[in-house]
Amino acid sequence: IVHGNGQWGMLLRFFTGHANVLLPKFDPRAVWHTVTAEQVNTISLIGDAMARPLIEEYDAGGYSAGSLTTVTSSSAILSAIVDNIPFVATMIPLIKSMAPALGGEQALLPIWWSLSLGACLGGNGTLIGASANLTVAGIAERNGECIGFLEFARLAFPMMLVSIAICHIYIMWRFF
Repeated sequence: IVHGNGQWGMLLRFFTGHANVLLPKFDPRAVWHTVTAEQVNTISLIGDAMARPLIEEYDAGGYSAGSLTTVTSSSAILSAIVDNIPFVATMIPLIKSMAPALGGEQALLPIWWSLSLGACLGGNGTLIGASANLTVAGIAERNGECIGFLEFARLAFPMMLVSIAICHIYIMWRFF
């Protein structure tokens, strides 16, 4: 799947000397077979449309996710435009199921932090990404100031990307 998150993740891993594995189309069974066969370390999920079928297939198939050390998602980018609660709720069973293969609950800590920070801070990227943004825009409008969607995104989206980059650096420093 070619998507902004997938491209960014692949380029980042590629330029830091890691191999990338591409599949011609999204097939949950093929993804888990590839994770097992190629000893994939990072898997990038693009929202609920990918996460839910992957979780269901993982639960049904008896696959090994022992090589996975990182599950990334587009939670930051998606949280800027859609509600992050269903996405986070979908990711919880997948992340929990990885605990035995990674050495227990403590090994999941960086994954939990990544999911939380990405979903939380991503909402700051657009006016509709967080209820606080909409609340402030409503108060501003009642006081004669209009904050438009594009105006807000022009200023907020780059700052969201900076905050996510800082969190990425922190997580890498703190946990790896």
